[in-house]
Amino acid sequence: MKYFFLAQGWRVRRVWDVSGLWNEMAWRRRPIIIPIGVYLVDDREEMVLYKVEESIQAVEAIPENSPNTSDRIVSNEGSKVAIAQVRISRLLSAEQALERITPLK
Repeated sequence: MKYFFLAQGWRVRRVWDVSGLWNEMAWRRRPIIIPIGVYLVDDREEMVLYKVEESIQAVEAIPENSPNTSDRIVSNEGSKVAIAQVRISRLLSAEQALERITPLK
């Protein structure tokens, strides 16, 4: 299994495997992505730790309040928000994930 951290308020949008963008028709299922819990990362920020199957190579995340079809997010004032999506391509091993977390008190 592989792991990644995602800030609260963000969700997974698209997933890539070794052959490219995840194809549910070819795989006949959705990718396995399981939220494990909320942890304090590097003593600074609370983040959700996710566990993903080994075949996943990258994950795209977007803010929860953004529309699923739009790559651009506009704030209430009409200006663009600085970050509309993030692609996570450096997934962690279990040991690397454990090195980064601090138990919540």
